[in-house]
Amino acid sequence: MIRQNLLIPTRRCITASRLHHVKFHNNAPGQSNLEQNTATQIPYSLVGRVPLAPQSMKQLESGDIGSMQSKVKGNVNFTALVLHRDTFTCERILTNDPTRHERTNLTLHEVLADLKELKQHGKTSTEEIRKLKKHEETSTEEIRKLKKHEETSTEEIRKLEKHEETPTEEIRKLEKHEETPKEKFQTLEEKFQKVENDKRRRHAGEVVNMRDQLARLVLSAKENKQRKQQVHDPKEMKDTKDDRNWFAHEIDLDTTFEQMALYNQFDICSITVFGETQNKIKELLTWDKDGECEVYNIFNEHGAAWHNQFANTCIEPFNKWLSAIYALKEIESAMLENPFSYFEARIQKQKDGIKEAIREWKETFMTDKSKRGKRTRKCRELIRKDYTDRGLMDQIRAALLRGVTLVEGSGESENIEENRKNEESKNNEESKEN
Repeated sequence: MIRQNLLIPTRRCITASRLHHVKFHNNAPGQSNLEQNTATQIPYSLVGRVPLAPQSMKQLESGDIGSMQSKVKGNVNFTALVLHRDTFTCERILTNDPTRHERTNLTLHEVLADLKELKQHGKTSTEEIRKLKKHEETSTEEIRKLKKHEETSTEEIRKLEKHEETPTEEIRKLEKHEETPKEKFQTLEEKFQKVENDKRRRHAGEVVNMRDQLARLVLSAKENKQRKQQVHDPKEMKDTKDDRNWFAHEIDLDTTFEQMALYNQFDICSITVFGETQNKIKELLTWDKDGECEVYNIFNEHGAAWHNQFANTCIEPFNKWLSAIYALKEIESAMLENPFSYFEARIQKQKDGIKEAIREWKETFMTDKSKRGKRTRKCRELIRKDYTDRGLMDQIRAALLRGVTLVEGSGESENIEENRKNEESKNNEESKEN
């Protein structure tokens, strides 16, 4: 290798000699007189020097090294030389292997680019750290809420244990009664819409009744009878009138209890029309506060079937359901007095029986309701038999005749016969209209 120092002002140059010469180096390993280039960390062995004339120096600076080949050939046996310029120090080097003498130092632009990249990476890292800190604060807040919720849950469990209620029953009650404001609003909206629809149907039926009232006011009984025989109202009109009659005779358990609280003469309606005394119904409503046994619905439906006289097939299913309710209530009371594990199986078995009784009641009630207005005479006989079997006939007569002074000669048989004749006349008229 031939190395030339060209007085370039840099601290990385090995020498700053004012003599113009070329150095011959042997790159083979194992040579003596090893000279270490501290800038490039490239080992080489100094072989010799060849002085250069000013003319040769100019040729070297211009890159023309052809004339130097012969001058150094006698001293060193080497392959063709090339003039190499270091990309970092700009130092010119005559060598037969430029790759061994290229400095690996970064240029200033590359260093600046690396610094810029590091700075940008530092900003990104700072932003990531800020996000991580924010996420950590959020996580801490979530953990705090979870701990608070856990404390609340622990308190709820303690209350459950205190009141001797199983978690399953409490959760079921909470889920049933836990309604969001949206669900409550939707429920109220549905109830309001139902009331409006019922009101509209009732008013439409009353319009049909207006025409009949007008006929009774203007026409004679004979003319009105012939009118009904010869001109039949459309089926839709008849259905509308039936709806009006249905709403006119609709009853409600809560409203009935309110009237009973105001007027004691209505107390007899509870044990007869609704199927049980007022006190026992209220006791069962408190016992079935979650509505699992359908206490309110079935008593209310019982009142509708008995009052409107369409209880043709649902009498026995009601008695079966009521007996199952009292049996379950008795088992639960016994379990509270003397708790044993085997009571749980009995309770579950009894609840299954109640579910079957509810299903049977619903089925027969809907069947009887669909035939409302038909076979009412038979239904009245069935209801009268139900009152007789329950031993209520004397109680009913006493309640109805309280404060009444009967005229002598008006016996019970005469009253019953008169009532039956009125019923037959009414049934005949209803069958003709149907």
